[in-house]
Amino acid sequence: MSRVGNKVIEISDAVTVDIQDRNFIKVSGPKGQLAYQFNYRLKITNENKIIAIIRPNDEIFMKKIHGTTRALLANMIEEVGKGFQKTSKIVGLAYRASIK
Repeated sequence: MSRVGNKVIEISDAVTVDIQDRNFIKVSGPKGQLAYQFNYRLKITNENKIIAIIRPNDEIFMKKIHGTTRALLANMIEEVGKGFQKTSKIVGLAYRASIK
């Protein structure tokens, strides 16, 4: 059982998801647009701003692809919606840092 792959992805109002053909997905939002071609055996459904990824069987390969595809898609939706932000914490006595 893939714990990551079984979680659904909620889409904010600012993001639009377009599933094209059988294995191509396009995500667009205020921060840009991204596209991804996933494995053709996975089924992705978009109902009521909730995305679910369904795998056809319990093969080891499909479990790996299931979790990976869900993680990539969730990151795409987050990036085009609000972007990524990384904060760094410098711990030490003699370190100097500046923002240029």
